[in-house]
Amino acid sequence: MVYLWLIDRKKLKTKPEDLLPKVRQTFLSMLINIFKKYQDFLDETKYEDPNIDHYFDKAKFLESQKKEYREFITQFMETQIFQRFLYKRVNPQTTEDILQNKYFDESIIAASYSSDPFKVYIII
Repeated sequence: MVYLWLIDRKKLKTKPEDLLPKVRQTFLSMLINIFKKYQDFLDETKYEDPNIDHYFDKAKFLESQKKEYREFITQFMETQIFQRFLYKRVNPQTTEDILQNKYFDESIIAASYSSDPFKVYIII
C-alpha cells in the first residue's frame, strides 16, 4: 500500500529542497531492496530483443518477492520506468547509462553488507 501525505509548507521545519537528497536516498533504498536480485532473472542470450518479456522472467521474479509486495511489483513491472530500467541494463547506449548501471549494482552490493537492509550507502 502506498501512502500520500499532503504537507503544509509553512509548517515544515526543513525546506523541501533540503529534503530532496533524503527522498532520493529513500527511493534508491526501496528500489535496491525490491530489485536486488533482478540479474538472476535476466536471460543474457536474448538481450538483442527489445521486448523485455523475452529476456526478463517476470513470473519467476514475482515469485521470489515477499507476498505483501507482489501487488505493487506487478503494477510497477508494467510501467515505462521499469521497462527502461531493464532495457538500459542490457543495452546501455551512453556512458551515463553504463555509470548508472554500475552505481545501482554497486549500491546493491553495498546494501548486502549492511546490517540494516533499508540503509543505503552513497557510493562516490
